[in-house]
Amino acid sequence: MLFYSILNKNPDKISPYDLIEIANIINNGFYPKGFRKTQVNVRKANNFFPIAAKNVPNAIYSLFNAYNNIWNDLDVYEKEAKFHIELIRIQPFEDGNKRTARILTNFNLCKNNKAPIVINKEQTEQYFKYIDEYDVDKMTELFKQNSKQEFNVMLNLYQNICGDSIEQDVEEAKTDNDVKLYKFIKDKRRKFGD
Repeated sequence: MLFYSILNKNPDKISPYDLIEIANIINNGFYPKGFRKTQVNVRKANNFFPIAAKNVPNAIYSLFNAYNNIWNDLDVYEKEAKFHIELIRIQPFEDGNKRTARILTNFNLCKNNKAPIVINKEQTEQYFKYIDEYDVDKMTELFKQNSKQEFNVMLNLYQNICGDSIEQDVEEAKTDNDVKLYKFIKDKRRKFGD
């Protein structure tokens, strides 16, 4: 429901205000609203320590500036991996940082016509290792692999719902690396009257 509320707002760019709103919903009143006011520790972190609470707003605004204005030449998955890792290492909230980052990553992937990602239970350890070691390259590959896997799941689901009449379209979409997921589904919806 949270992801759909962001999609319905349909902002051109996610802002620090959207970030705070997402975290507030995730934390559901268990923690103070807004950026954290206390120091936090990350139990599994060996290679980073979250910045002081007083530095969080500046770090977040700097991160969003880099994402929106500096990293524009990066590959979509690399840009999302870099943003994701940096956001979690800042730890802007007392809790819910990884969940908030994953929601933002999936929103941004969908805005870029890429399938969202799911970090499964078996990948959790390596996912956190990439964050801890600031390994943008490996996180990029994880995001790319999981997005393509989720795209195939979505195509198969769509094919199962719509039947054999779209089998050729699904096969073409699977082989087209630059397929526009939104356009594909929109065209199929129009065809089937949804």
